[in-house]
Amino acid sequence: LDGQGKTALDAGCGVGLSAFFLNELGYQVTGSDLSDYAIQKARLRFLQENRKEMEWLVADLDAQPISGLYDLIICWEGIEHVQNPAVVLQKLYNALKPQGILIVTTPNRLGLSHLLLPKDPRHIHVHSSFWWAHKLRGLRSSRWICRSMMLWDHVLHWLRPRKRVIAHWLPA
Repeated sequence: LDGQGKTALDAGCGVGLSAFFLNELGYQVTGSDLSDYAIQKARLRFLQENRKEMEWLVADLDAQPISGLYDLIICWEGIEHVQNPAVVLQKLYNALKPQGILIVTTPNRLGLSHLLLPKDPRHIHVHSSFWWAHKLRGLRSSRWICRSMMLWDHVLHWLRPRKRVIAHWLPA
């Protein structure tokens, strides 16, 4: 988790909560989002907290290239909002430094929450883990893990006698 001397991109950062977390871990963070409003909120919080080594960009992952190379790129619950997720996935992968890590999370079309709850109209591309695994295979010379989160992943810890946190780092 040590980010000292490393760079990170939070693609689709919203108001910057994950970007601020990465900054606390020592990363020099760039947060980008399509929403000018969200980036303004992140910048305001950035100034109020007097943070160092953070940059905020209004950027469209579909239309614009990603400038720079990063040790870590995260895209939390954002790739389902883009027009062409396969192209965006390739852009994110291409922006990694050698030995960099790319972490992408997205709703699972076969997950219970997606099957039982109302659909979010802003989610243009919600696919199964099988679909994502197929797209990940197209990334040349990458190692990848495609893990499907199901309902029991979220409720099982309540049934255990003690709480645990499980973190998965997915090397690209």
